[in-house]
Amino acid sequence: MFLALGIIIFIIGCCMSSYEDNTYNAQRREEQRHRELMRALEECRNSPPAPRRKKQVRRRFAQDKNGNILGEEITEEELED
Repeated sequence: MFLALGIIIFIIGCCMSSYEDNTYNAQRREEQRHRELMRALEECRNSPPAPRRKKQVRRRFAQDKNGNILGEEITEEELED
């Protein structure tokens, strides 16, 4: 009886220890990811801003006497400094 109770308490203790280890490791990984993200964010703040892109779209449509529609779309992208 006491032996069975001791084995059950031992198993519960092992499970609790394993849970605490897993929780601790997960917390350490979360802190590490947070530090990496903060480092990346700081690098982005210190780097010069990327040049902006300007996008211009022109559309032309023509309709003939039979009702047919012909269209043209021109997209131009250029970098602004």
